[in-house]
Amino acid sequence: MDFSLVTLRGVKYKGLISELLLRTTDGDIVIMPQHEALTAIVKPGPLVIRTKDKKEEIFAIFGGLLDISGNEAKLISDEVDHIDDIVESNIKEAIQRAETVKKQSQDKAEINLAERDLDRHAIRLDVYRLKRRHHKKY
Repeated sequence: MDFSLVTLRGVKYKGLISELLLRTTDGDIVIMPQHEALTAIVKPGPLVIRTKDKKEEIFAIFGGLLDISGNEAKLISDEVDHIDDIVESNIKEAIQRAETVKKQSQDKAEINLAERDLDRHAIRLDVYRLKRRHHKKY
C-alpha cells in the first residue's frame, strides 16, 4: 500500500507499507494493503508504520485526517514528531515549564495553552517509551 504522512511543513513519510497502526475516534485500528475505503479522524497518539521490509517508523501524532482509497492511504496532520527526534530530557523540562505556567497563571488562555502543551508532551513521552521498549528487545 502506498502511504503518505503530510503535515503543514511538508511530507514526513512516503513509501510502500505493509501495516499502519493508529488511533481513531472509533478506537485503535490496523490498516493493511487492500483495506476498504475509509475516511477517519485520527486521535493523538503513536503512529506505527511497518514497511514492506519489516522495518518500523514511529511518530507521535497530534490528530489528523486519514483517507484510504484503493491501495493508497494519506494521513494529514498539523504536527508530528518522529521517534528519533524525541529527547526525553527536553520533554520532561517542557512538562515542568507547562505545569508551572498552569499553576501560576491567572490567564485562562495561558492555562489552556499550558494544558495543550502538557497533553502533547505526554504523547511524546509515551512514544519515547516505545523507543526504549524496542531497544530492550535486541
